[in-house]
Amino acid sequence: MIVVIAGLGQVGLHVASRLAAEGHALTVIDADPLAIERAENQIDALTLLGSADGPATLREANVGSADLFAALTSSGPVNIIACLRAKEMGAKRVVARVGDKHYFEDAKGIYPDYMGLDLVVNEQFIVAAELRRLVRATAATSLEVLCDHRVEMLALEINDDGPAVNRPLGDVHLPVGACVAAIKRRDTLLVPNPADMVQVGDAVVCIGAAAVIPEVERLFAHDRQRYNKKTFIIGGGGSGQALAEALEREGTRVVLIERDPVRATALSHQLTRTQVLLGDGTDVHLLEESGAGDADVFCAVSGLDEVNLMAALLARDLGAKRCITLVHKPDYITVCRRLGLNITISPRLLVARELVRQLRTGALVQATPVLDGQGLVLELEIEPGTRAANKSLGDLAFPRGAVVASYVAKGGAIIVPSDDTVFHPGDRVVVFTQSDHQGAVERLFKRPLLGGGG
Repeated sequence: MIVVIAGLGQVGLHVASRLAAEGHALTVIDADPLAIERAENQIDALTLLGSADGPATLREANVGSADLFAALTSSGPVNIIACLRAKEMGAKRVVARVGDKHYFEDAKGIYPDYMGLDLVVNEQFIVAAELRRLVRATAATSLEVLCDHRVEMLALEINDDGPAVNRPLGDVHLPVGACVAAIKRRDTLLVPNPADMVQVGDAVVCIGAAAVIPEVERLFAHDRQRYNKKTFIIGGGGSGQALAEALEREGTRVVLIERDPVRATALSHQLTRTQVLLGDGTDVHLLEESGAGDADVFCAVSGLDEVNLMAALLARDLGAKRCITLVHKPDYITVCRRLGLNITISPRLLVARELVRQLRTGALVQATPVLDGQGLVLELEIEPGTRAANKSLGDLAFPRGAVVASYVAKGGAIIVPSDDTVFHPGDRVVVFTQSDHQGAVERLFKRPLLGGGG
């Protein structure tokens, strides 16, 4: 696929790196010579110094021949204009990154076929949706949506003795449409069988229909509830406000601290069920007085990484049960983890992840690393002419260390497949695999270069 990417900030460079690694013919554009130099050192791509929305630059990049043009600069208007021009010049598909909320009437964050563009993404809403998922799954280290939000993957660290802990999985009554796909115990990663047990100290990956995943969570952490009684939010910017609005609709009690007086006043009128406090999120006395130590979840989501890191550390020390830290600089993710703040969100990496999901071609819809990269959760579409098409699971030579966790029929039920389940073209599967088996799994779902589906 011929791809042109305009904008080589953290989002653009990450997307470019992913697509280059997949073997696409890539051209990248940026107006900053340093960004061009960085790209030349990191990725295999043609580079072009120039403005993303400049007609001459776009012609020089030959966007008229592009299968995909993605405008990923930090300026939404520039990205929209660049995409409209690229579309006019003949680009087959165009994607724009637009950060301003006022362009949109809803908070989905992903907008296909928007104003003549094939896809528009809004990072504030994407971040808020990720935060909401993490707030909802109170025991999770990761909660990913798959198959157009019909399936969820929940990664858990088992810290207490829930109803399903220390029992053979064959004796655990998991809800229909859900399974335990993997267990990591110290340095050992295994795909469990019915005789295996989940133990305190393990990390597990559960996959199933989105509607039943909260019930799975409660089985492995008996004191957890689907929604939290009290959530603190530090920072009333776009992501903080969008999160508060979503939690209000779910009946969660929310306290939001905002340091800007004008912004705090506006939020107090817009958020009718949220307690809005004016102050500094790193003020330990304010945190104590407002009850941050009693929070079920504490979300530090201001625009300043240093504030978020310090606020989360203070809240953790005060007794907050769970802290989520928003970090904009990738290096801060490592810093947070060294300090014991293990749940971090990077807006730029989230946007990049969503874009890569949307831009993939072929059977692989998305690949999500889990368990410190030792495992992968793959969402795959069954295509005609592949080894998997019209075959039953039992007839496929799945590698050891991989399991089909969910089968999603087009418009139909979500099941945990058996050996008799037939894989029909157009349906999707969710597979957990040890990372070194990814190629073997994908080959079952890829069309052969020559001949039939053999």
